[in-house]
Amino acid sequence: MKLFIINKKCECCLKVMKDIFEKHGYCNCIISRGEVITKVDLTAEQLNEVCSSLKIFGFETTQDVRLIIVEKIKNVIRNYVYNSDGEGKMKISDLIAKKMGREGRFFDNLFFTQTGIRIERYFINLKMERIYSLLSTELTISEIAVELKYKSESHLTTDF
Repeated sequence: MKLFIINKKCECCLKVMKDIFEKHGYCNCIISRGEVITKVDLTAEQLNEVCSSLKIFGFETTQDVRLIIVEKIKNVIRNYVYNSDGEGKMKISDLIAKKMGREGRFFDNLFFTQTGIRIERYFINLKMERIYSLLSTELTISEIAVELKYKSESHLTTDF
């Protein structure tokens, strides 16, 4: 059975989700950002128990396809900003279209409808968070610009 989880996708959160499923007796689940796949189907009562446990820690489950797509878009953007996922400098709309297999305008409209902000604004906000965290390291502004795939240091400072 596949459960879609929204909110809180850090490594610690993945561990908490794993612990919750193991506590309920569902070992060997495949847990990734945005979804959990159990080896067995859960009854409605079992699903309700797991969802209640998840909710205590601030996790939400959903079957709403629109929310699932929005979470997948957020994961693509997070991976691009926080991990070097092998993608070079790309427009975020092109990257999403490539990863999601559909033209970007559809995703931008859906994302805006569900979140109230455009994908580009969400992307810039995440980059700003990342810049703030990298400023506390020993990296120079030039190195941060390269890390975040900016065209130049001045482009980063303009966004910032």
